[in-house]
Amino acid sequence: MIAKGKAIAHGTNAIRYVMREGKLDRLLGSNLIESRTPDEIVSEFEMMAQGHERCKNKFLRFEIGIAPADEERVRGSLRELAVLFAQEMELKNHQWIACSHKDTGHMHIHLIANRIGIDGSVYDTTFLGNRSARIAEEISRKVGLTVANEVHRQKEYQNRYTDPKREAAKAELRRIAYEELGKGHPDFRKFYMAMLKRGVMILPAMNKLGNVYGLHFVYSGLQFKASEIGREFGYRSLQKQFPLAAGQRQPVQAQSLGTQIVTDAANALGALTETEQVSDEYIAPEFRLLHRKKKVKKKGRGVTR
Repeated sequence: MIAKGKAIAHGTNAIRYVMREGKLDRLLGSNLIESRTPDEIVSEFEMMAQGHERCKNKFLRFEIGIAPADEERVRGSLRELAVLFAQEMELKNHQWIACSHKDTGHMHIHLIANRIGIDGSVYDTTFLGNRSARIAEEISRKVGLTVANEVHRQKEYQNRYTDPKREAAKAELRRIAYEELGKGHPDFRKFYMAMLKRGVMILPAMNKLGNVYGLHFVYSGLQFKASEIGREFGYRSLQKQFPLAAGQRQPVQAQSLGTQIVTDAANALGALTETEQVSDEYIAPEFRLLHRKKKVKKKGRGVTR
């Protein structure tokens, strides 16, 4: 079971959509609603939302997916699942309707709720999508349904660690990496260029704030974490392997070894000197554009009139 949620402004269209003939399987349940037709339900929602004109997104839309392996088991208890989901999402004081659809090959539930509660409160939508997914996972564990995240992680693990092509590429990459590391390159830039000539791209892994937290190695079109190659190739391990070059030594506060690794990688990608230019024959096709030398436009004299 998996779920996603979002605050929306077009609640009228959403209600009409989920109850549209041809899509609707059955109306599973409702809360604080007396009507049964789309337009009448919309009117009840709008009546509750009066006085909240400044609230733009007055509706909540949830989509709850059922894993194919669980469909036969839960076919007769979809209403209970919808009610349980609404309770866990703390929608007791909010109007909502839940419908199941039959327009796709996968069983799923739509739940539309009024963001304005019967007490006039406005539902907090902070991290609504994450909360929806977490609640679905908790319910799945509680009632013994398939947990979507676990299925995803299992497939990812199987694809990553049981693919013969990937295992062969990783073994070759590991051999290349250890060979180059054993040659005693004086700094990370030289190591990077040597790896590049052998078809290996080293990329920094960065978070949303732009901070580097690790390294990725790309070989034969496949990406590997540094930890998959060997302990010596982790972000911190390479910092110890390659100290700052002579003439570039600065206080740690001004330039860390980690900064040098990122800088050298960036320089190697976009600012290679004529003597360091790497022939295309050494670079995998998917990376050649990154290393294509940019033409420098010559500035001409301005035209005087």
